[in-house]
Amino acid sequence: MSDTERPSAEEIILYDKDPRTRIATITFNRPDQLNAPTIAARLRYADLLQRANIDDDVKVLVIRGVGDDLGSGADVPEVLEATAAPTDGPVLREWGLEEGGPVYSADATSGSVLVTDGPYVETKEFLGGFAVVDVPDDEAAKVWAGRIAQACGWPHEVRRFGSLPDIG
Repeated sequence: MSDTERPSAEEIILYDKDPRTRIATITFNRPDQLNAPTIAARLRYADLLQRANIDDDVKVLVIRGVGDDLGSGADVPEVLEATAAPTDGPVLREWGLEEGGPVYSADATSGSVLVTDGPYVETKEFLGGFAVVDVPDDEAAKVWAGRIAQACGWPHEVRRFGSLPDIG
């Protein structure tokens, strides 16, 4: 399925805020695909989580799915297309964390990037999204974490991922 055949991120991830009740609702709206978000929809979802978290007019956030499923994780055909596409740069992947690997925190909220050893990024109550970048070593991972932290405007935790699963 090509990008032109997939619904837009705005069609898949709906957002509504009731100023009277101060309740915001994020709705996964792709029931024919078990509410599987596309890559763009997952980015929209992360952005909406962040926005709701910092919005003083939102006191409750409801996350729901249309139909019987909240979400099935990812648009598998799209992920397969993305991982099979030739690239010269870092590649987005989704695999398990490496047990016992080093952990770093990248924070650009002070205006410059600070990467420190550390177990966890200080956050309020949620994980607003994640990015996995395939790089050759820890130093490259720190550089990319700093770039992502600068682009997003909030801190990021850096962890190694385990080896690729055998799916063949």
